[in-house]
Amino acid sequence: MPGKWEFVTQLKESGQYHFSNKKKDLGIMISVRIASNFDFFDKSLSEQKLVEKFYNWDAAYWSKDHGIKAEVSEVKRNSNPNYIIWKLIVKNALDNDTDVTNYFLYSYRNNNLISISILDNGQKNMPERKMIEFLEKIYLQ
Repeated sequence: MPGKWEFVTQLKESGQYHFSNKKKDLGIMISVRIASNFDFFDKSLSEQKLVEKFYNWDAAYWSKDHGIKAEVSEVKRNSNPNYIIWKLIVKNALDNDTDVTNYFLYSYRNNNLISISILDNGQKNMPERKMIEFLEKIYLQ
């Protein structure tokens, strides 16, 4: 990953590794999980359809009313290499009623579903275009 990142923790339940860049006040979560472990997995699906199912599965979770006000929107879709970039805005997530925005890149590679997300910690230090470029740079390296 470009820049200076420190390992923070591993969230074993979701298979995520959390890294932090204190200078930019950004957090990154990376997860690589075996696709067949997901309940929506179907071996007959194309890679593109599987990534779409992955996105829809997570977007549906955040769209449910479970005490968190969230907005989900697709930002970019690329078919070669296959990935979807989407945005999650959690309303009033911080103590000072600040919205927090996460950008996600979802893909499939080597029988694994890949999730890379950037959390801006409510600071808005990078414009959306830069967030997208950064996700793509991490994934495509």
